[in-house]
Amino acid sequence: MGKKRRKEKKMSGRYEFQVTTQVIYGRDSSNRVGEIAVRFGLKKVQVITDAGLVKAGGAEKILQALRASGVQTVLFDRVEYNPTVPTTDAARRQFGEEGCDGIVAVGGGSPMDVGKSVGILATNPGSAADYLGIGKVK
Repeated sequence: MGKKRRKEKKMSGRYEFQVTTQVIYGRDSSNRVGEIAVRFGLKKVQVITDAGLVKAGGAEKILQALRASGVQTVLFDRVEYNPTVPTTDAARRQFGEEGCDGIVAVGGGSPMDVGKSVGILATNPGSAADYLGIGKVK
């Protein structure tokens, strides 16, 4: 028996995708965060991380580099492994209440996930729970 072949659709036209996310990795990368924040025109940045990185002193380097460049900082250090909706919503509340205009996520995947989520929630209404699933963010 023959198998039916699906006809493949080809993309036509031109497509572009651009995001302002910048991931910096490597030795002494933290020294550049202030200059990059200034280049983006940021005035007050929320630094999202976890308590372990704060205790190890890693977050302080980021905070100092931002402040040395004249950028105000707000620290959110309550990110847990596999962050929850309440944690993400708390970070979003702090972002808005403090009048932040940028996010710097420091650490591993969990702080990065919360940082990306706060970025989405900063310009979209509701809770992080409203955006669970595919095709929910526009």
